[in-house]
Amino acid sequence: MIVIVSAPARTRGDKLLDGVILCMCATTGVFAIALAPLLFLFRRWRGPDAVARWVLVVFSGAAALQLFSIGYLQHHLPAGYNAAPRVAIPLHPSPQLFFEILGRRVVMQPLGLESSPLAAVSIELIGLLGAVAAVAALRRGAPELRLFLLFAGALLVMGLVHPLGVDWPGMAGPVVSGRYFLVPEYAMAALIVWHVARANRLARRVAASILVMLFVVAVPSHWSYAPLQNRGFAAEAAAFESSPSGTRMVFPLDPTVPAGVWHMTLVRQ
Repeated sequence: MIVIVSAPARTRGDKLLDGVILCMCATTGVFAIALAPLLFLFRRWRGPDAVARWVLVVFSGAAALQLFSIGYLQHHLPAGYNAAPRVAIPLHPSPQLFFEILGRRVVMQPLGLESSPLAAVSIELIGLLGAVAAVAALRRGAPELRLFLLFAGALLVMGLVHPLGVDWPGMAGPVVSGRYFLVPEYAMAALIVWHVARANRLARRVAASILVMLFVVAVPSHWSYAPLQNRGFAAEAAAFESSPSGTRMVFPLDPTVPAGVWHMTLVRQ
């Protein structure tokens, strides 16, 4: 997104760097599905100089590749691939849960307040205020900000419509499925900065206070990760190394998740 909204590259080296970044980002996730149609709309609105044709080609091709992968390859994997079926459970959606998710995971989480013991009604109100702030920026913000907000909104909708193994009540919690909210969190931070610079006096003061909280409270409190739990990997690895040929052992891949959720099976040769 930063490359797209920046000034166009002038030299061959800059164009090559932009091309590598966009190709890598567009082909390594489903983000291109959300961004490709928005780029066409953005170019139609702002003119042909807003988005280069080669950028449209890259994202159109990447979106087609991702759609093909979702629609075909997950049901017709080549021989040798071992992929578990995608877990789908009832979502239990509701307007109240939507604004609670928006309030806790998009507005409060960037400020380090996602674990605050507020009542659900208060969190829903915070989500509603965040939606109002986004609508105001969509109406009066710079074109680049509008594009970013629409992109973040599209990713949020995609995550809410088809999450992996979690329903809306679970997503309303402070720690589950954080990957779905990363880009919307960036958009919220951009919203705060925009309101500090462009909004009316009252909204500017509120946004400035929130911005101070972001740097004084949220950033320091999230500056480091807690140490991972020691589950005895060194001893298991030593036992595997000294085991006879043909021994099978299961090792956890991620010590932050319950045992047996993500694991690998090794066979001693």
